[in-house]
Amino acid sequence: MRYTKGRLKFACCLIGCYALLANVCSLVLSCLRLATIYIHASLLAPGADVAAYMLMVTYIILISLTLALIYGNVKDEPSLFFPWVFGVMFATVLELFCVVYSNLVVFTIYQLVDGLAKIEIGWFVTKFCSNT
Repeated sequence: MRYTKGRLKFACCLIGCYALLANVCSLVLSCLRLATIYIHASLLAPGADVAAYMLMVTYIILISLTLALIYGNVKDEPSLFFPWVFGVMFATVLELFCVVYSNLVVFTIYQLVDGLAKIEIGWFVTKFCSNT
């Protein structure tokens, strides 16, 4: 099968749209997690809110890198593809650390894994497997 420039551009746009949608959903899930931490004072574990803030910052960085990828694809700037690749690798490691740390802190202090934690870990594993 021969890959033309139009097909590659379309594939890059699909990757960008998928990454943008996944990161926006992850940002919403992280905001729900932070709201849950603050609504239930019993879940206010030291460090869990900091990890949730770091997750939100990570998703905002990923969203901006994905927008740069889509812009570079539309304007035929292939140099914007490489920051996206390295940014996704860096952010995936940071996201793994924050998700595990925040859930581990809540579990260690309160010995409970709520439904939102299970959804968050499941979403991360799904997103991680689809990105690799």
